Amino acid sequence: MPFKIITLFFFILTGLSLNAAENLVRNPGFEEGLDTKGFPCGWIVEKTGKADGIVELSKDFSTEGKYCCHLKKTNDAAGGVILMQKINLKKNRKYVFYLDAARTAKYRWHYYQIRFPGRKEIFSSHIADASEDGNVKLKGTEPVIINTDNEHTLAYLAVSAWGNNNNDASSIGDVWVDEVVLKEFEAQILELHKVGLYYFTTDTISGNLIFTDPDGMENRSIEIDVSIWNNNGVKVFEKVINGNCGNNQFQLDYSGLAPGKYTLKAVIKALKHENKDIEISKDFHVQEKY
Repeated sequence: MPFKIITLFFFILTGLSLNAAENLVRNPGFEEGLDTKGFPCGWIVEKTGKADGIVELSKDFSTEGKYCCHLKKTNDAAGGVILMQKINLKKNRKYVFYLDAARTAKYRWHYYQIRFPGRKEIFSSHIADASEDGNVKLKGTEPVIINTDNEHTLAYLAVSAWGNNNNDASSIGDVWVDEVVLKEFEAQILELHKVGLYYFTTDTISGNLIFTDPDGMENRSIEIDVSIWNNNGVKVFEKVINGNCGNNQFQLDYSGLAPGKYTLKAVIKALKHENKDIEISKDFHVQEKY
């Protein structure tokens, strides 16, 4: 077993479908190697302003598969080292955009975004500093919600190591990217993502829960009940988490499960526009460390 922490990523969406919808990003996990220009296949690399740096594949912090993509801004000039992809979308539709990412650069404006040539509105957010005790850990980003109009459908998806001003040394540094997702909203679904099947008795369970409200109330408070059940149907642990629509990091602070089969359940308490709780579950196994 290559890790000690059980990381559970929950993508829980109601009124939307990410399960059936196709991921529109080509080579989202950077597993297809490099093209003839030395760029990740399916991606474009640009440098704007006087920014300089590199874009390369890296095995250091991949969240799935062998590789992630590493962007490094190497000077203090204004401008960006940008990883980009052009994607044709449909008119008058709603999409969601998220990825796994981390930065160690101090500058907080390194971003991920969707923009449409000829349209003023830009859909973007910033990549969080994800270094813990000097160790980099890629985390799921806040989902960005995109609404297309009747005219502009060519989308430029971009991730940038960015500097807004010249002579700003804080913009120098690294950004890592993996598992980039752009999908269209459809029907109601619950999805558990990145949950392993086998863990050790010494593992601590932590996770990341994303809930996107179909009514667009992205800052609304929600209550999530997370519990663990043994194979006899007995609840062995429970924790209630108060969060908001969007990305909720949590840790259950529980380890020492005896060897055996378990079920982890996550329940979002009934919302005003729902007549029942929203529940999803995943089975996993615990074994002695060897």
